[in-house]
Amino acid sequence: MDDWDENEEDLYDSDLDEDFSCDSSSEDDEEGELSSSVEVDAVITANGQFSNNLLSVITDGDPISNTVISPMSLSTILTLLKTGATGVSEKELGETLHLSMDANEINEGYQELLGSIHRFKMDHSKSISSRKNREFIVLLANRIYTDERYKLQDSFVQRAEEYFHSEIEKLDFSEPSATAAKISEWVSNSTNKKITNMVTEENINNDTVMVLVNVLYFKGTWCEYHTFSKSLTKEKPFHISKDETKMVQMMQLHGDNYKKMLFYTADDTLKTGVVRLDYTRGKHLGEHSMLIYLPNPDSSVENLVKSVDKYKVDVSSILAKMEVANVTLFMPKFKMEITHRLIPTLKKLGLNAIFKEETSELGNIGEATEPLYVTDIIQKVFIDVNEIGTEASAATKIESMCGSSRAPTPPRITVEFNVDRPFMFQIVNRGSGLVLFSGVCTDPTKSGKD
Repeated sequence: MDDWDENEEDLYDSDLDEDFSCDSSSEDDEEGELSSSVEVDAVITANGQFSNNLLSVITDGDPISNTVISPMSLSTILTLLKTGATGVSEKELGETLHLSMDANEINEGYQELLGSIHRFKMDHSKSISSRKNREFIVLLANRIYTDERYKLQDSFVQRAEEYFHSEIEKLDFSEPSATAAKISEWVSNSTNKKITNMVTEENINNDTVMVLVNVLYFKGTWCEYHTFSKSLTKEKPFHISKDETKMVQMMQLHGDNYKKMLFYTADDTLKTGVVRLDYTRGKHLGEHSMLIYLPNPDSSVENLVKSVDKYKVDVSSILAKMEVANVTLFMPKFKMEITHRLIPTLKKLGLNAIFKEETSELGNIGEATEPLYVTDIIQKVFIDVNEIGTEASAATKIESMCGSSRAPTPPRITVEFNVDRPFMFQIVNRGSGLVLFSGVCTDPTKSGKD
């Protein structure tokens, strides 16, 4: 990855703390945590269930392909739409997003949660590339584009800004080329030019009145003792299926001392092993990790994704079961750039009314006499996982550093975790269980879907 500082591996000088994570311990810790309240916890729980449903539907195929998505970004903008919906549309949005609380509780939950994420609002006039040496960046940006024919209600604008930290922009959709260029420019500027040409003029037509765009940027540097040595990365086989094997760049991490030990669990119900890799501590965002789910040899990533959805697995339950292990980890480098046109997916999850003029019931959004309805929902995600860390795609700045120096209790188990077949992954906030990204890698040599 061009933006990674090659010397970043040597930036840290600290040990693991008593729970084996790479967290810092300072008087600023409370600022690093996501907000916690009954409302916030309910929003995070709902997001987790939505995440499971979403990945299950997106990967519904045989065989499944590489994919990555951010349920958090999508659920945020759909929940904002819910505040302007009535009747069947409001009901479908609530059921799809698993939001059973009343409107005030939902709004307050998002206000607290997004307020803690957006502790520093990104200045888009500043290039993200100027932040490239930061250890940890999370940028979460949601934007709703509407045609200039539609005047938004002041109450909707107030909800968008106050509760959802969202931006709304009007464009002249009668000029599709200029509209597409404007949206694509914003996306490119928000992702350090990792995502370009997201929207083309073919995506904008005379009937288009609203486009929802979710852009995600994530850069996380592994904690010092979870950083892979580039000298150990070797070509090794990756078994895409029983009939196909490819040679891939396989990273290695050896738990040869307590500092390099990882959290691990095996789940018999899901038929999977799970390893946790920690990122540097985000000073204003709490603890973040990548969870790698490797299906047992007698199972598959297809079965795993369906089981996670079927049994309503939440991240907090997985994290709670993990224990320190002496893990020898083999994991492939992988990079993906995926574009999701999400209306078909959301229809499979039961969301239909907002996509039709005659049933949209989004009357609490605009003042126009014509019904407002959604014509496109786009999410494009870039992710790059390598020896130094992970780069993905979104809007907010965080700085971080690792650990303290308390020696832990020796692990009770030793595991060789060889990720040499299709696997599932998540990027999560450990303290809250919030899922930022979720995906499946079936072929590390490919950057997109098959």
